[in-house]
Order: sequence, then C-alpha cells, then structure tokens
Amino acid sequence: MKVIADNFTLSNSEILNKLKQKEKKYFYDFFEKLLEITDVIDINLGQFKKEAKEIVKFIFNIIYEIHKFRIVIDTVNVDTINYALSFCKEPPILNALSFDNYKIDNILPIAKINNLEIIALVMDSSVPLTIEEKISLTLNMVNIFNENGIPDSNIILDPVVAPLGWDNGSVLNKNNLEYLSLVKEAVSNEIRTVMGFSNLTTGATGGRSVKKLDSYYLAMAYMKNLDYALINVFNKNMINTINFIQVLEGNIIFS
Repeated sequence: MKVIADNFTLSNSEILNKLKQKEKKYFYDFFEKLLEITDVIDINLGQFKKEAKEIVKFIFNIIYEIHKFRIVIDTVNVDTINYALSFCKEPPILNALSFDNYKIDNILPIAKINNLEIIALVMDSSVPLTIEEKISLTLNMVNIFNENGIPDSNIILDPVVAPLGWDNGSVLNKNNLEYLSLVKEAVSNEIRTVMGFSNLTTGATGGRSVKKLDSYYLAMAYMKNLDYALINVFNKNMINTINFIQVLEGNIIFS
C-alpha cells in the first residue's frame, strides 16, 4: 500500500495565506516534512481559478527543487490541469473524476492523450448506498472510461469515504470495506483502489480522540487490499498505523 499526502489544499487558510505572501521557506519546510513519509503528494487546487497558474508555477518549482515528487493534480479545471502538466517532470495522477458528462467530455481526453492515471470517485449525483449499487456504477464507469481510451491499468477507484456525521455514514463506510474485497474480481484485477481518510470525521462531533478513528479505518482498509491511502501525514495516529503496516510488509524492521 502506498501513501499519498493530502496536506496541501487551498481550503487550508494558512497555506492560502502563505501562498499570497510567497513564503518560500514555509513551503520548503512543508514539503521536506511530507517527504519524511511519502514522495506522492496531492496538490488540491479545487475550483480555484484566480491566480491558479501563478500558484502552480510557484509550488511546482519548489516541489521539484526538493525532490522528484509524484504529483496528484486535484482539480477539475481543464486550463489548470493542462498548465500544471507542463511543469510535471513525470506523469502525474489526475484526481478526481466523478461520473458526470463534464468530466467525461473534458478530463478523460487529457488523460488519454497523456496516458495518465486517474482517480475516479465511485459516485454520480450521490454516493451509492448499497454494495450492489456501488459495483453496478463501477462497471458503468469503467466501461465508459475504456470506451474513451482509458485502460484498466490507469484507473484508480475511490469508493468515497463518507463523514460519519452523515445519515448512513457508518453504512456507507462499512460497505466501502466490502467493496475493496470485491471490486477487482468483479471488474478487473488491473484496477487499483484509493481512499481519502481525512473525510471520515469531517463534521463529526467529539474531541481530538475522534481522529483516532481514521487510523482504525485505515488498518481495516489495508486488510482489504487497499492500494493507495490518501492521508494527513501530520496525523500521528495515521503514521503509527502506516509504520506498523510497513513492518508487516517487511519494508522496515521492528525495533
């Protein structure tokens, strides 16, 4: 299982303010800290359009001065995606495509032309509640992606972690675990999976200890053969879990 850091997002007011001030040292330190855990990072630009190109140029240049990170471009703005591609020193991953006509018509062609991997959210106008609905939607999505020139090997499926505060949040998240154990056999062994764990306690009530639930859920997903974990790498509970997984996989020595 590989780790993707989800710490860079323009919804973070501190990051946004440091960008406005062009605080290079802040971002050098920020990416150096991420590199202690992983060299795959999600650059979440969201729907941000104002000064997006300036932000991409500033951040990507810093990233590549530190290390040849694998970048996940997290936006559905086509102009921003194309501009960001010009700065990538190796093929990025595109995140995140839900099942709607705009993304199929505008983002899939970019992925096809550049032979890029894509993270596809298993949802259309809503997140399917039952495992049967989730698998059925997945089959439809993969067929459409294949018809648009995206091979199974370039598809990374995200069953969508739901906040526990949602109605049926616990049901949706339980079904995600079953989905992980079924999807490759039901669809294709070449397809990989990813889950974004920071969503689990978004909007949930409780104190600091609530964040421990992310690490419990990560451990459960790992046991269902999750391929990528999109996590907050500054969450010590998550990193302790990741380190233990690395011990189990023989990548680091327990001492």
